[in-house]
This record gives sequence, structure tokens and C-alpha cells, in this order.
Amino acid sequence: MPKNVRYSLGPLGRLLIIIGVIILLPILVGLYYSEWWYRGNICYLGYIIPSILAIGIGSILEWKFEVKELNLVQGLFLTGFAWIVISLFCSLPFIMIQDMTILNAYFEAVSGFTTTGITMITNLDPLPHSLLFFRALIQWIGGLGIITFFIYIGMKGISEHILYRGESHKIKSSRPVPNLMKTIKYYWLIYGGFTAALIILLWLQGTTLFDAISHGFTTLSTGGFSPHNESISYFGMHPEQFPNYKLIEYTITIFMILGGTNFVIHYRVLRGKIRNLWNNIEMKMWWGILGLSTFLIMFEVYQTGAFESLESLFRKTIFQVTSVATTTGFETEWIGPVQSGYFKALAKQIFLMLMVIGGCVSSTGGGIKVRRVGIMLKGIWNRVKRSSRPKEMMTPLMIDGEKVGRTELERVFIIFVSWVFLLLIGGFITAIFSNYGPLQSFSGMFSALGNIGPSYLTVSEMASLNPIVKILYTFAMLIGRLEILPIFILLNLEVWKT
Repeated sequence: MPKNVRYSLGPLGRLLIIIGVIILLPILVGLYYSEWWYRGNICYLGYIIPSILAIGIGSILEWKFEVKELNLVQGLFLTGFAWIVISLFCSLPFIMIQDMTILNAYFEAVSGFTTTGITMITNLDPLPHSLLFFRALIQWIGGLGIITFFIYIGMKGISEHILYRGESHKIKSSRPVPNLMKTIKYYWLIYGGFTAALIILLWLQGTTLFDAISHGFTTLSTGGFSPHNESISYFGMHPEQFPNYKLIEYTITIFMILGGTNFVIHYRVLRGKIRNLWNNIEMKMWWGILGLSTFLIMFEVYQTGAFESLESLFRKTIFQVTSVATTTGFETEWIGPVQSGYFKALAKQIFLMLMVIGGCVSSTGGGIKVRRVGIMLKGIWNRVKRSSRPKEMMTPLMIDGEKVGRTELERVFIIFVSWVFLLLIGGFITAIFSNYGPLQSFSGMFSALGNIGPSYLTVSEMASLNPIVKILYTFAMLIGRLEILPIFILLNLEVWKT
């Protein structure tokens, strides 16, 4: 057996054991709500059987294949392979409980773990609470990364630096502390603390505890799965039941921003270094993107007069801008076709731009990342300046007082060009295998690759897509979340042979 495959199977076995235990957690929710049957299926078997399979196969792999130190290629291979295999096991509850097809169930699991939030389920409200909890749980685990989560709870000492590098953003960025394990610990403590705070706030504001937990998990992970068909607009549609619905929307907006912001910034701010909120290029651009996008869309909607009050105009606009920019994907107003709905042509274009840019590095947000966009813009401007100056006056590209080397700059532009190429291919393939127009066709790939969720296709339209398009979007979600390289490594036959 080739080394790259053999060395990956031992760590993969341990990952499967851990995920097998996690799959059992929704049973506790099902017991609380006394959910025994759904569509003639025994709900608990939908978790017990996948758990037994994952733990059994994982135990065999860990026992049979020795765990060794991995090199970079093997780490990237394991990262991509693990995300694909773990999503397969986590698709089984959707098949066994919801009677979903294999492709739709796998799509749902990948969408959850990658925090994309595109769903193949057209009617969420009747689902068992246990399955709705499971959807939220896998998004929360995927928020900071499956591998990062497993390193934190049970993979210490197994080439953690290589695995972290394989899953984390492929861009040079700082850490809270030099030690990797402490960095991961601080990330998860901050992540868990913010999640707990949001759950408590939503519960105090009048949501059910289940809704608070579900939205707490999927807000900080910037995943966007909701237990309701209407997403966050569900609360505003029932003001008699949720009189604080406006406060709920503002609260979720704030915590979406927290999820999409660099966790290194959170660490520094929590230690009293408030200036980090605005004293670097990424944060300046982040606030600028959110502010300018909100202003432009508010101006456009104001011209149409399609708003109840200035407060509602501000609340709905900043919620949707934040939801798209952080790639969370919640909705209080549908971002659908130009000719109808709350948001018009300019807003549609801005939303597409936000889908591509995404959140900050070292956040739970998807997209290309704000810092990369900043590096590209400064790189282009630096090149323009150098072309008009004598050679002796040429200066290197500097970001926040640090020199950006040529290798780093090339990597950023390669990522960007790859994204553009994949977006074009995805849009073309969607158009070939559907009857949708160019804006809808491209928006689906924007949504999948950017891990955003909402697009200009409805849930029913997304669920009825050609299987070829669904397979394409599944890989796009993985490529977007793992930032291209691990999936491309898996597609390289030479890697499988050595």
C-alpha cells in the first residue's frame, strides 16, 4: 500500500472513533422530546448504527495501521480525505431518518461541516428536534475546523502542526501565542464562550432554549442552518410569540460579526488591547466593507420606498450585509431575483462581491478572506507606483509594518485566480444542466465555493438541481472550506501511488 494512504489510515481511524461518539449526542435531544419514530423510522437507530460503524471501522484502522509523523503532502492528503470520509458517515442519519437520497444526504452533511448552509431539505419545521440539533452540531464543529477540533480533544502529538496547516487558511497570519496547542485552546475557549453567551442572550430574549442552542451553534460557526424554513425571519413573522424579535436580529448580527472576525483580534481585545479592532489593514477593510455595503444598499432600498421605517431599513440591511459578508447565510429578507423582493439590482451585485470576499482570516467565515483582498489591492498599487519611479526608489510591499515576500504575494494571486476559474466553470456547468439565467447560475457556485448558503436559487430549486451540479457544488464546498490545496492533492493520482 502506498505510504501516503497507509500513513493516513491510522489517524483517520482515531478521527472516526471521535465522530462516532459525537453522532450519539442527538439521542439525548430525542429522548428529551420523546421522539421515537419519524416517517416510520426508529429515530435512534439513525444515530446508533452510524456510530457503531464509525467506531468499529475507526478502531480497526487505528489498530491495524501505525500512527506515524506526517510530511506536508501526507497531512494535506489526510485533511482532504478525512473531511470526505467523515461527511459520509454523518450523512447516514439523514438517510435513515429523513429518507434522503445518498447524494442529497451527503450534500447536507458536507454543507454542514463546511458551514456552507445550503440545504436539500425543503421543509425543516416538522423534522425531529434530534436531527435539527445534529445539523447545528456539525456546523458548530466545522466552524473552526474538524481537524482543529479533533486536535484539541484527542489528536495531540499526531503531526498537529502539519494537520493544522492543511486545514487552516493558506496565508501568513499571526497567532495569539507561538505555541500551536495553546493557540487552538484559546480559539476554542473564545469560540465556546461566545457561543454560550449568544445562547443565553437569545433565551433571555424570548426564544425557546432549543432555538437558542441551534442558532447559537450556527451563528458563531457562520454556518446559517436554522431549524425554521423562514430562517431568522421566523421570529419577526410571529411578533406575538417573540415580541423582542428586533433585539434578536440585532443580537445575531453582532455575533455573526464576531464569528467573521479574526480570532486573534478577539484574543487581543479580551486582553485589553482594544486598538486591535482598527489598527491593521484587515480590520480597517472589514469595517469599511460592512459600513459601505450597508450604506449603499440602504440608499437603494430607500429610493424604492419599500421599507416600513428607517429603523427597519437599517436593521434588515445591516443584518443581511453581515450575514452574507461573514458567509453565515441567515435571512430576514430573501436575496432572490432582481425583479421582486426587498433587495434590488445593486444589492444583488454587492452580495455577490461579499460572497467572494468573505470574512477575515482565522475566523469561521468563508470566502477568499479580507486580508487577501487587502494584499492584492496593495500589491497592485505598489506595482503601479514602482512603474513610475526610478529603480533606486522602489520599496517592498509592506502590510502592517511587515514585508510581504514575492512567494506570499504569488500564493494570494494564485488563490484568487483559482477562485475565479472555479466560479466560471461552476456557473457554466449550472447553466448547461438547468434552465436558470446567468445570475442565478453563477450565484449557486458563488454560494457553494464561498461557503455562504443563500444564493439566487430557492431551496426547492437547489434541491431539484441536476445530480451533476450537486456533485460539483459538493466538491466546491470542500474546496472553498479547505482552500483548494487538500482537495487538489486528492485529485492528483501520483499522490495515491507514492
